[in-house]
Amino acid sequence: MTGAEGVKFYYIPSMSQDSFIGMVAGKCRLLERIGEGGTAYVYRAHNEAFQMDRVVKVLKRELSQDEDFFPKFQQEAQLVARLDHPNILRVFDTGLFEDHFYIEMDFIRGMTLRDFQLRHKRIPEKVILNIAVQIARALRYAHEAELTTPDGIKVHGILHLDLKPENIMITPNLEVKLMDFGAAKMLVGPDTAGSERAFGTPSYMSPEQVTGHKLDVKSDYFSLGAILYEMYAGRKAFEGNTPEDIMRLVIDADCKPLRSIRRSILPWSEDLIERLLSAKPSHRPSTAAEIESDLNLCAHLFQAWGTGARMHVPFEIRKHVPMIALALALLAFCFSTAAFVQSCDAKTTHHQSAKSR
Repeated sequence: MTGAEGVKFYYIPSMSQDSFIGMVAGKCRLLERIGEGGTAYVYRAHNEAFQMDRVVKVLKRELSQDEDFFPKFQQEAQLVARLDHPNILRVFDTGLFEDHFYIEMDFIRGMTLRDFQLRHKRIPEKVILNIAVQIARALRYAHEAELTTPDGIKVHGILHLDLKPENIMITPNLEVKLMDFGAAKMLVGPDTAGSERAFGTPSYMSPEQVTGHKLDVKSDYFSLGAILYEMYAGRKAFEGNTPEDIMRLVIDADCKPLRSIRRSILPWSEDLIERLLSAKPSHRPSTAAEIESDLNLCAHLFQAWGTGARMHVPFEIRKHVPMIALALALLAFCFSTAAFVQSCDAKTTHHQSAKSR
């Protein structure tokens, strides 16, 4: 099967069944297990009331019984169910069954970004930018969302805090669906002060997540930078033998320069990723809207600059193209102005000459 930009698309078969198969969670009968993460099992299910396929995420028993973790997880799930954006996987229902907390979500035909990367060793830059823009839009919506909890408490914005390729779905038409807000946190709302519990995947956690400092939108931006780096490089930005080794690299934002791995990358794309992966939050972009704007600019420049020509131009020249273009534009303006003035002078001289006759 082939999607947009000629990228081949593959169906990923399901994983083996387990004891939950055949049980009913809410209105959904669990049909097959299709994944497992650190916090939950994921099932393809069938909503018997609406006769539609769904995805049901079942929180692992130890976390469902965790008095510190579970209430916050349940509250965030209820908030995420209020998110309505084309690039965020929809949540329909939450509840308990067999002493496990479950979340009923939309069923999307496609694969995770992780599987997409495994299928395509070198993703075209145009496709990367297309995927990145959609992720930025989803983050912008989540960060700016005005929500009300079931208890009537106003909340401004939700942080994802577990952005990684496994939590991003890609449809056959290359549409992005951000999912799994299991580690999500209210940006502004009740009980948002103080230090943070380190939760996430080491290679995609921000330095402030690793060190337990207060988190804001820029933590999600660092994770986005790690995802973009990996799509370009074909390898993770931060790799180590142990989670501790990886976290040390993350704290220092110590990764190999992207240009040394993929020479054809647009200099503006590389600059954006470097800013996203800055160890200091203050050096990262301020908003998802800013990131989206920069990515759109990169996409336009990619169209204008072209891969073929770019490959044969040294990076030290490529990175100065905007200034060169501006200088040429100013030069053209000066020539056109000079030509206009000269034309006006010629007309004036001709007019005065005609009068004197």
